[in-house]
Amino acid sequence: MFNVIPVWQLDGSRGFHALGRAQRWIIVAVVLVALLLTGQRILVLVGAGAIWRAMQHQGGPGDTQTITTFIVLILALSGLARSVG
Repeated sequence: MFNVIPVWQLDGSRGFHALGRAQRWIIVAVVLVALLLTGQRILVLVGAGAIWRAMQHQGGPGDTQTITTFIVLILALSGLARSVG
């Protein structure tokens, strides 16, 4: 889950380059829903990074496959972490 934080050299940052601003805000909403459903505190870091990146004026062209991958990863990894912990 740590690797999807959209900052620095983590994979989340590289993926966010392809997302448009609206798609970035969708990721913020998905992280919030996952946090409410699972209570996984690592999602606070993921969400904070996503908010920071969503507020930046530069945005990518948007990519459906990338946003789908982000959503699946966030939901699957947070659900998995909840079932283990």
